Amino acid sequence: LTDGEGRPLAGDTDLADGQRRKLDRLLDMTTVGEGTRLLEIGTGWGELPVRAARRGAVVHTVTNMAEHATMARERIAAAGLSDQIQVELADYRTITAEPASFDAIISVEMIEAVGRDYWPLYFRALEDLLSPQGRIGLQAMTMRHDRMLRTSTTYTWIDKYIFPGGLIPS
Repeated sequence: LTDGEGRPLAGDTDLADGQRRKLDRLLDMTTVGEGTRLLEIGTGWGELPVRAARRGAVVHTVTNMAEHATMARERIAAAGLSDQIQVELADYRTITAEPASFDAIISVEMIEAVGRDYWPLYFRALEDLLSPQGRIGLQAMTMRHDRMLRTSTTYTWIDKYIFPGGLIPS
């Protein structure tokens, strides 16, 4: 929101600041800090693994999108954090890690793309990879349950352009 002259209203910031606050909140909620073994499922463009590594975490991030992996590796190298972050080009179902390998797992807007039929497999993968005292942080778009039920059997603009085969959960 802006005032009549295009200046942000008091307390309002730009989208990039909001995204950084969101990532920092996920890192805080999952207690990511010095020595944390973090798995990120989704990678995005690499901002979350960079922010986690700057806190002292060792990060394994996974994406099935080559463009995201390339951009994330470039961003990570530019930040001088390649020794703390591994980017794996893979599906979440084929992550190359031992069970209970991670103190924290974070996934940002990934569950929408997984699709309802695969939610049990997705959550099983998270459970298997998380250490017994670990924490999971999921950030997801959601909608009202009745609307999710109605749209789950239709072909919408979101299905076609944003999350083919996916579903925004309630």
